[in-house]
Amino acid sequence: MLRKKASKGRLGPQLKNKLNIMFGDQADQVIEELKSGKMTDNIKYLAFNTLLDFQPVALSEMPQKYLDSPNGRIFYQLKTFSIKALDVFRREGIQKIKSKDPKVKRQGWKDLMRLTTLFVLLNATADEIKDWIFNRDSSMTDRMIDNLMRLVGLSKYFTWQIRKEGAATAVLKLAHPPTDIVNVPLKDLDEIFRKLVDGKPMDVDVKRMRSWKLVPFVGKNYYWWFGRGAEFTRKDLRSRLLKESETRKFSKEESDAFIKSIRQDAEDGKITDKTATRQIRKFDNNQITL
Repeated sequence: MLRKKASKGRLGPQLKNKLNIMFGDQADQVIEELKSGKMTDNIKYLAFNTLLDFQPVALSEMPQKYLDSPNGRIFYQLKTFSIKALDVFRREGIQKIKSKDPKVKRQGWKDLMRLTTLFVLLNATADEIKDWIFNRDSSMTDRMIDNLMRLVGLSKYFTWQIRKEGAATAVLKLAHPPTDIVNVPLKDLDEIFRKLVDGKPMDVDVKRMRSWKLVPFVGKNYYWWFGRGAEFTRKDLRSRLLKESETRKFSKEESDAFIKSIRQDAEDGKITDKTATRQIRKFDNNQITL
């Protein structure tokens, strides 16, 4: 992008000022190198510096507390990108909006809206691809809410925990570092131990173990397509469709997916035949009355 702008002579005052700050007397030389298309040390430095503006890939982009507390860095796991994103919004938008210069203020609002739109759309697209890969069902409303909450540093995992376990539990899990690599196997071991103690070793279901999602490369796919995650997907789909069936007419494909998920859970013993029949009847009645 910078090469294209440089070759067309469209480097604005902000970009030229940034180059002057970074390279001093060599700024004009860097502009010529951009025009030429050559990969020089100056261009590599410029590219890495631009990356640092948006990605925390070096210690210089970490919070001061992170640098001062080597033993406390584990608490920043999976949070450094969110912190950097907040810094980008502050630097590119809020600081400019606070300026007394009307032009800078207008540019700040433009940059803030541009960043917000790109952030939400790109993350929503990535979420859509991930859900497709892992065979997960999610509504566009949930996806938009997730990504709007990311704007204030709250992850998709946090919003999912709120829906699943409540706000209090989600806040507690947000405060401590990720512990799934320890907790998940322990939960499986506890479940296995209880069934062995009860004299039901044949009830141990390897397919439903949570630890599948920790297996590199293929574990998450197995978990969400064939394991316990597939049960969550069917349950979420069933709950969403049952609620939506009260307000809109469903297509044949959606109706078939709903009924199939209920029958599958009944066959697997996740719900009783009576519950399955009741939910299907409720769904049919909702559709008839619309």
